[in-house]
Amino acid sequence: MAGIRVLLGLFPKTGDYESKRNQLESEYKSLLAFKGSKELRKYHELEENVLSEEFLKKKKEIFSLRFKQTEDYQKERDFLSLKNSRDIKLFYKIKESQELKSFQSFEKSGELKDYLSLEKFINSEEFATVKQETLLSPKQKFAKSDLHKTLQQYEQLNNDHRIKAYFQFINNKAFSSFQSFKMSDQLEHFKKLEKEVNSSAFLNKVASMKKVDYKVSAERRMFDEYRVIKKSKDYKNYVKLSQSSLRHHYDELHDSDELEVFTDLKTFILSDDFKRQRKEIETTNFKDTDEYKKLQKYQDLKKSEKFRFYYKFKESKGYKNYLNLNNSDRITNFETLRDYIDSDDFKRFKAYCLKTPKKRWTESKEYEILQEFETLKRSEKIVWYFKNIDSKKFAWYRQWDETFLEDFSTAKIDTKKWLTKYYWGNKMLKDSYSLSHDKHFVTDGKNLNLENGKLHIVTRKETVEGKSWHPTMGFITREFAYTSGLISTGESYRQKYGTFEAKIKLNEAKDIQNAFWMVGNTMLPHIDIAKAGKKLIVGNAWGNSHDIKSTQRFSDSLGRNRFSKDYFIYTLEWLPGKLTWKINGVEINSTTKGVPEEPMYLVLSAGVQKEVSSLLPASFEIDWVRCYQTNNGK
Repeated sequence: MAGIRVLLGLFPKTGDYESKRNQLESEYKSLLAFKGSKELRKYHELEENVLSEEFLKKKKEIFSLRFKQTEDYQKERDFLSLKNSRDIKLFYKIKESQELKSFQSFEKSGELKDYLSLEKFINSEEFATVKQETLLSPKQKFAKSDLHKTLQQYEQLNNDHRIKAYFQFINNKAFSSFQSFKMSDQLEHFKKLEKEVNSSAFLNKVASMKKVDYKVSAERRMFDEYRVIKKSKDYKNYVKLSQSSLRHHYDELHDSDELEVFTDLKTFILSDDFKRQRKEIETTNFKDTDEYKKLQKYQDLKKSEKFRFYYKFKESKGYKNYLNLNNSDRITNFETLRDYIDSDDFKRFKAYCLKTPKKRWTESKEYEILQEFETLKRSEKIVWYFKNIDSKKFAWYRQWDETFLEDFSTAKIDTKKWLTKYYWGNKMLKDSYSLSHDKHFVTDGKNLNLENGKLHIVTRKETVEGKSWHPTMGFITREFAYTSGLISTGESYRQKYGTFEAKIKLNEAKDIQNAFWMVGNTMLPHIDIAKAGKKLIVGNAWGNSHDIKSTQRFSDSLGRNRFSKDYFIYTLEWLPGKLTWKINGVEINSTTKGVPEEPMYLVLSAGVQKEVSSLLPASFEIDWVRCYQTNNGK
């Protein structure tokens, strides 16, 4: 039922209503745009930071910080304690001294190496033995010498029976004949002859010969040659020595290393050099030895200034302390502490700790973050955003999302959005048609004009022939006295539930019907968002499309006159179980009956139901069309 404002015709001015709506919408879109802005994102990051436990903990730490309670304070105390300790002071006194440098330099020198080598030798058994031996008698000195051992080796070999047998063998008068015959080819030749003449073949052959033949045979000549050699002096001497009992000693020692050693020893023992060396050994005193010279060098070095300094420093308390601490954990710890105490990090931290808590806080990164947050929090945009983001005035925009928009800003009708004939005419006939009770023919776009961003559906007085739908006869061709037009989203856009609205200016001619309506695949259900004839009607119809008598309706009406003088915004709010009609935001009526439960599409049309007395052409003007759906799709 219409409210008092409707009854009294108290509708807001369309310009004011639309301007207020546009202003709210613009502001809401600005809020949404700002919601995704870097500035707000930064604000939330800062807010999360400054309200975090970690931030509060850090702030508390900054205010409660005391240098004496820090690890660095304890490190400084440990450092000073070590620095003032006697052993550390002495360590660095020695470490940085010229004496240590001189000591270390001398320690690496060849002089010290020579001295230590001499010292080791002087204290060795070898040195003591040499010194002791120089005090013996000549005979004892020689008996202790290596030369005496050489003499003993010679005498041992000279008394060896094998050596004696060897020389007895080679000193035999027949040895030269033996040696010559042994080394000659004649020995081998004789052996071959002897083998041949003693062979069975040779003896058998000789036995088979006549005496006369044998005397001139090769066998006789071979035997004669064999007998001559066997009777020769050289062969007899060879056989004599070969059968001597000394022969095996000769074979054993001839060309042996043992014989060579004996020969060399004999040559040396009988030489003047042996006699000279023996005399030197028997007459040598300690002062004549190399050992004595080494002793003198050692004693001279030990008395020198360098060595006295070296050994004095080596035994000093300072150097022993240095050796004890050098590379020790105590020195390592001290130097680590010293380096840290001397570092810029420690100095900065100590200076920071000694500042007042308030000064530490105002110089902190956290304070800087907090100031940035507070500044941002007071900024005009942030204040505006939080003041308005949850405001009730934007409740409608938070609930509804735009799903369709047409502002007719293009030069031609957007055929991707709009059909310019009935949906079923396009679907079935690919042609336009009108209904049986229409006096006008719906042309395919000829009666649609776009001017200054507005659509004009023009009704004209003109005779045309076209198709008409008759419930019993179907499509027929007939003559029409008028033409008009329509636009439909039958192919591009359908929606179940939502808010559907258009800014419309009705024509003054009451006998021209202007309509903004919705329909599905059949003529029922049907919603008239705004249908103007003699009156402005809002309502809906439902029932069986094949049984017109079953059709049920809900409607309400208003006077048409005022709505043809200006643009008005006509709205349908379609929710599950309820339809509500509004004009410029003022509710006209609502119903819970016959509420459609299927997707429907939009139609804006103009036409003639009976003869027209008004002046034609007459224009039905549409500024824009918008549709919305709730966030949950209902």
